[in-house]
Amino acid sequence: MTDFKKIFSEYGEPVSFEINGETITVKALLRPLHHKNKTYFMPKRLPQGLLDNRHYLLLAPADFSAEPRQILTCKGRNYMILSREGYRVKGRTMYVWAVLTACTDSAEDDYDSD
Repeated sequence: MTDFKKIFSEYGEPVSFEINGETITVKALLRPLHHKNKTYFMPKRLPQGLLDNRHYLLLAPADFSAEPRQILTCKGRNYMILSREGYRVKGRTMYVWAVLTACTDSAEDDYDSD
């Protein structure tokens, strides 16, 4: 087991998604993007000047197979994958990172347009 797999198994939260009708659950780390280094990904300003930012960073094991636009569930909340990439060292994927958005009816409609 790699060090990353140990970290995910010990500190990760269960994240579920479906592939071909089968529910797959992995342990991954899910954190809001705006809390780390004040990074704001695709921010949307509200009329009152408040910031509506529902984007999250997911770190998952190298064999994480969910793809962009797929819906994930963690702690009873749904998230949609906006983008995902593997972090590779010497040609080997060490872990997968993905940018997610919290799902609402309008969020799913926005990304289903193509």
